Amino acid sequence: MKDITRIHIAKVPYSIEIPAKKELESYIEALKTYTTDDELLQDIEIRITELLLEREIKQEQVITFDDVAAIRKQLGEPKEFMTDEAAEDLSTEALTQEGIRKLYRDPDVAIIGGVLAGIANYIRVDVLWVRVAFIVLMFVSGGFFAVLYAVAWAIVPPARTAAEKLQMLGKPVTLASIRELNESDISGNGERHMAITKRIATSILGLSAVGIAVSAIAMLVVVAAQLLLGQDLGEIEPYTVPIVLMFISGVLLVALSLLVAVASFAQKFSKRIWISALIITVLGITTFTSAITIGTVQESIEHEARQRNMLTTTTSLPESFTSATKLIVNTPEHTSLTYVVDNSAPKIEQRLVKHAPRATVAVENGVATVLLKNDPKHLEGDTSITITGPALKGITVKHGYVTYESASQEQLAVDVSNGSSVSLNDSRVDTLQATLNKNAYLDTESSSVFQAELILNGNVSANLATIKSLLVKSQEACATNQIATVSVRNIQSATFDYNGSQAGSRSMQTSCFELTVGDDDELSD
Repeated sequence: MKDITRIHIAKVPYSIEIPAKKELESYIEALKTYTTDDELLQDIEIRITELLLEREIKQEQVITFDDVAAIRKQLGEPKEFMTDEAAEDLSTEALTQEGIRKLYRDPDVAIIGGVLAGIANYIRVDVLWVRVAFIVLMFVSGGFFAVLYAVAWAIVPPARTAAEKLQMLGKPVTLASIRELNESDISGNGERHMAITKRIATSILGLSAVGIAVSAIAMLVVVAAQLLLGQDLGEIEPYTVPIVLMFISGVLLVALSLLVAVASFAQKFSKRIWISALIITVLGITTFTSAITIGTVQESIEHEARQRNMLTTTTSLPESFTSATKLIVNTPEHTSLTYVVDNSAPKIEQRLVKHAPRATVAVENGVATVLLKNDPKHLEGDTSITITGPALKGITVKHGYVTYESASQEQLAVDVSNGSSVSLNDSRVDTLQATLNKNAYLDTESSSVFQAELILNGNVSANLATIKSLLVKSQEACATNQIATVSVRNIQSATFDYNGSQAGSRSMQTSCFELTVGDDDELSD
């Protein structure tokens, strides 16, 4: 244990280790050799007591050598306090009458590392604008500027001593400027901690506001592009008023976010800002609520108009349809077709707009083809076709959405492509053979299938209920993002056939195929 003695600093008694006392006395004596200003020396001793208090060292506690070293590093070396006359005798000038501006990090006003505050001092602009510019650039660059900030934090030194702080500000390093800086540090020490806490809170608020503003702007741009480039203006014309109101509310959200961001970074929440924020908020809520209300009412009116304009017709199919074993469907993408197996007379029921073209059914050599001309002007999203007929052995869907309902049959083969889909609803099929191409989809979740044989090509997917056995043929090589996915509630057999090889009946993943069984999230190659 080191020996303890007593020392008086600015007439305040302290306990101190003997090596620490020698170091502190040596430091104070060195200061006396560089300046004869007694008031400055008194100010320095007062500053030392302040720094000890910051380090939670009171009169009853012991000052260590590390405490003295830390204080010396924070105050600066004695050369930084020398008079102009003494400076002329030294080979290396510590004082200069010229305001040489150097880049340092500014820890006194730092939110994170003081990099932006240092840059603001160096280029002589308000730190608020540097921070706003950095946040915008960080979002635009996808976070790249955050990496640059970390690099600058690592290589740019902090301004800790009086000389470094003056050089950061571009002020001459003179006795008067050092003294003025030290006095300002002493008087502002208590307020600095409160200011840092306030700065952190307002900066978090400002960052959040900037993020909301950037997200809102991006959303407005994306929606505007979709409306102008990807939509028929005739389709959105009835909703012009709610769309305009929604855009106004989005612009008001951007304005409110930017106002909050600027006020937060500037730490100036004046009465005018509060009133402006309140007005923008009220206007934004009003326009948003009006847009939702008008849009809902308009949608209800449009829906009722569509329903009044819909017409349901039922037509008997030709007698030859009773011998059909295969169905080919080629209808617009927004048209749904339901095929119900029934031994009664075959018929077709269509629900379409009054003046829309009707689907036609042609039968040749046991193959029934359903065709419906694509007429965007009349065909609506709720257009539907229901066909009642004999059990089929095969279904080919080139375009459209098909639902097949059969109480029970031994075998069914489906061929689906071009983003189309086939669903089995309340059906029982012993063996289901499915070929899926070009973003096709198969769903048997609500039906019973004992054996499923799947041929998968490209980015396709299938959703199966509990099955007894599974056979899969999938591509071994595929393009990027062209993975075939199969989801099965349960496979009762211990293995399933994958490209001619037996694999365990559990989730797996290859470069072109992914199988998920039940809740099993474990994937293996």
